[in-house]
Amino acid sequence: MLPNEFLFALIHLSAFVSSHIYVEQQPASVHLSEGENVTLSCHMRADEDMKISHFTVEWHRGDEHRQHKVKNISQLRGRLQEITNINQHSASLSLSMLKLNDTSKYFCIFFIRIDQKVLQHYTNGTNLVVQEELTTAMSILSTTVNTNNNTGNNTDADTEYENVNILHTFLIFLPLSLKFVSAMFICFYTLFSYTSVIIFCPG
Repeated sequence: MLPNEFLFALIHLSAFVSSHIYVEQQPASVHLSEGENVTLSCHMRADEDMKISHFTVEWHRGDEHRQHKVKNISQLRGRLQEITNINQHSASLSLSMLKLNDTSKYFCIFFIRIDQKVLQHYTNGTNLVVQEELTTAMSILSTTVNTNNNTGNNTDADTEYENVNILHTFLIFLPLSLKFVSAMFICFYTLFSYTSVIIFCPG
């Protein structure tokens, strides 16, 4: 196994270690929430005249300052799966039940044997960002606020409509009320002025 210092140096080189072999990784970046799953994939392409007898793939996490094999990271144990497809010259890394501290850069390294030589090819990696999950309580709070706002708007509209109806009714009955009050005043005035006279008051 090559020392880490040598791996760091290789990471800073061109993505194409050989003019005849190319490696790529997808996706370049991904943003997910806690609890979700993700699968990263690497693929190698080689010219037809290249006779690849064997290759292996290693997955690493980190940057130019510090990096580790993912299978040696304790916090990932039980949540990762590495698959290498020899026939399709590809490999994949699956992470399940993502956590906030899974945020990092993940990249694969191909170790390829050609004519008794072992060449090392690497990818630019995938930037994985794990975001905090939106809790159920926050969702309920947001829904409640929206509902209250809608209810408040409906209540204001209903109140305004009722006020208009009351004013309209008052304006209709105002003249009748004035006539009734005037008639009652005349009746009572006549009754107290002429107590001996029976006065017929119209209904």
